[in-house]
Amino acid sequence: MRQSRPSWDRLYENAAAQAGYFTTQQAAEAGYAPPLVHRYLASGKITRIRRGVYRMVHFPAGEDEDLVVFWLWSDREGVFSHETALAGLNCQPDQRAVLA
Repeated sequence: MRQSRPSWDRLYENAAAQAGYFTTQQAAEAGYAPPLVHRYLASGKITRIRRGVYRMVHFPAGEDEDLVVFWLWSDREGVFSHETALAGLNCQPDQRAVLA
């Protein structure tokens, strides 16, 4: 559902749950038409990470942001391998039995 008036609060709420990142679709749903997104890019309020994925510049950096970017780029349908999950838990492959 698209909003007619831009809502920074709504966009920020989405981005906050995604390490400061948001998609073009999420921006549109918060009322941000492409020209307004471009204006925010030009002003430095947001940065373009890759096609369709942006980041709020003043949002604090976090861990595993690269995974968030790929997840958003996949239209939030991507999944990560068991090895990625183990790395996120700081586990070595030989520690799998401990987690089971």
